[in-house]
Amino acid sequence: MSANISQQQFIPFKNLKHAGFSLYKINQMAAAGKLNKVTRSYYENTEYDGEVNDFYAVPAYTKDKGVICLLSAAAYYDLTTQRPSRVDVALPRASRISASPDWSQMQFYLFSDTRYYTGIEKITQNGNTSDQDSYEAIC
Repeated sequence: MSANISQQQFIPFKNLKHAGFSLYKINQMAAAGKLNKVTRSYYENTEYDGEVNDFYAVPAYTKDKGVICLLSAAAYYDLTTQRPSRVDVALPRASRISASPDWSQMQFYLFSDTRYYTGIEKITQNGNTSDQDSYEAIC
């Protein structure tokens, strides 16, 4: 895998295609156990050796609509000393809620569009991206 792709825990299918991998090669890597298919558009990199973070799984399991909120966002911004046992995820009210992964339990909350889009901030660390909501953490 290319250096940029190998540093991501969850990789969107479009990023794999953009990096030059054909569908055939992606399926070969999945069959060899290098990638696990999470959803139709995301793969988990089994060779990822960076810091495993529950927050990185949110975009993969929510089709890029999930926003980390409430106590999880407060923990991210060091506004609390409590470490939640699950990741709190906000979704737009009309969203379908997918199954939560086994290893990173997620609690989904449905918000109206006005409430959902307030204060969203995109965070990128080591090639992994997640959306945080600092406003939801404080309120």
